[in-house]
Amino acid sequence: MRLVSIESDKTLEELEGEDWGEQRFPSYVVTTCVQMRRKPLRELSDEEIRLALGQQMGVRFLLPIALQRLQSDPLVRGDMYEGALLKNVLDVATPAVATEDCLADLDRMVERFEHAAAEMDQVWREECLPAIASAIEQYQTRRKRHE
Repeated sequence: MRLVSIESDKTLEELEGEDWGEQRFPSYVVTTCVQMRRKPLRELSDEEIRLALGQQMGVRFLLPIALQRLQSDPLVRGDMYEGALLKNVLDVATPAVATEDCLADLDRMVERFEHAAAEMDQVWREECLPAIASAIEQYQTRRKRHE
């Protein structure tokens, strides 16, 4: 897997040059996002990366890290369902934010996911797979437009 080198000892605040200040809205998402922006990237959990990508936060820095984590298991979940991290990666991966190498790696990840998904139980296929399949379809449509 060919991923860009990320300064994993830096925080999103440092990399983006933007301090969000103190939390002003008492919600799980806001609190978690503000806190995670101050953590070194190497310390972020799968859930924090999943959440950040779902909020379209730090995408160009977190996408390569997410792809690295998905390499060992395309069904990484964070605190959600199996495959939730991949779904959020697919939702934000575009040629504008990802290198062609990252997108090619994601294409291979989709193939690996499809094999892993075939082994999942019926409940997961009925409840979780439709959202991921839709994200795959939308991602592939964006890829084709870019070619």
